[in-house]
Amino acid sequence: MTANPIVLLPAMLKPLRLARVYVYLFERRDGLYHPGGNQPACSTALAQRMSKVAGS
Repeated sequence: MTANPIVLLPAMLKPLRLARVYVYLFERRDGLYHPGGNQPACSTALAQRMSKVAGS
């Protein structure tokens, strides 16, 4: 069984780090936010793209 590498884009690092620190992120208006955050960690489109990569 071989593992396929996942290529991380620089834009993916911040949301992944925040999710690791806060355990979860909230989806609001235009993106994902950490608890108490007022600026998005990433856009909703990037989050959907990351979930597709992780699911395959």
